[in-house]
Amino acid sequence: MRSRRRSLRLVSVSLAFLAPTLAVTGAFAQPTTSTPGATAAPGDTSATSTPTQGQASAEPAGAKPSDVDLKEARVRYDRGLELYKEGEFALAVIEFERAYALVPDYRVLYNIGQVRIQLAQYARARRVLEQYLAEGGDRIAEDRKKSVQADLEMLAMRTGTLEVETNVEGADILVNDVLVGRSPLGEPLLLDAGEHRVQVRKAGYAAHLEQITLAGRDSKKLTVELEKLPEANVSPIIVEKQVIAQKSNRETWMWATWSATGAFAAGAGITGFFGIKAAKDLDELRKSTTTRGALDSQQRRARTLLTISDVLGAAAVLSGAAALYVTFSGSDEEAPNEGTPPPARVGFTITPSFVGLEGTYF
Repeated sequence: MRSRRRSLRLVSVSLAFLAPTLAVTGAFAQPTTSTPGATAAPGDTSATSTPTQGQASAEPAGAKPSDVDLKEARVRYDRGLELYKEGEFALAVIEFERAYALVPDYRVLYNIGQVRIQLAQYARARRVLEQYLAEGGDRIAEDRKKSVQADLEMLAMRTGTLEVETNVEGADILVNDVLVGRSPLGEPLLLDAGEHRVQVRKAGYAAHLEQITLAGRDSKKLTVELEKLPEANVSPIIVEKQVIAQKSNRETWMWATWSATGAFAAGAGITGFFGIKAAKDLDELRKSTTTRGALDSQQRRARTLLTISDVLGAAAVLSGAAALYVTFSGSDEEAPNEGTPPPARVGFTITPSFVGLEGTYF
């Protein structure tokens, strides 16, 4: 907790002196703009220097930002200050990094590193503070260098390095499900101390997943041997689609027509049974003393049931004829050979007073 509070104080100091001096140096404003009376943090003489022609500038040579980039960088930097004051560290560091991408002033790296410490992102903080020292060089005051070196020493106890080697070039290397590079890696990975999921994968090879634990100042090496997956040996399968389709279609019709025949026949039988019973009841009523309305009602009931029975019976005959036709006509189409007897023929005749079925079988 002591180092965390110290880091918070350093960020506050850094933000205080960077806000005015960046406007003075022209990092986030027009080069001709100046702010009289700009002050700096105690001991940081780099903050009070104003780059001019012939003097070292924070901007890389040959990469002078445009006026549009300067304006946007200043807006984003100010937004980062406000977010930091509100305690929104994760959002503040995004704005600082965007400002640095637009106008690469090394002093912004100090702020980024300190906010990364607040977010407990120690490996990222270590990388950016090392970059701050490299880019700032002699322009950084000695007391600020000592402060950053102390931060780096603290971060070294919270980070470790991992070297990943594999027998396959171009394999993806992921740490905690994030792609960090492809084999071979140019240098070891700098990671936060703690547990990490390391995955190495490439198309055509079995992926390798391993859980590792890094302690502070650890330097580990992970060697992965990816195994090539066997090539699938698939024999070509030739299917006579037309024959299968025809056979499947005929079988479907067979099931449908025979099922319909059974259903119609069952319905005809049931309604016929109740129709005959209703007719007998009608005869009993005629022999007894009853009203004309009761006789008419019973007569209509008997007539309706018997009519339905006749219709269902006729439907059963038609469906049965169709079922016979589908059943006996399909064999000749499936395997036509010379000398095979002609297929069975089925026909039916319907008249107002007659339903007939005729056929020829061999």
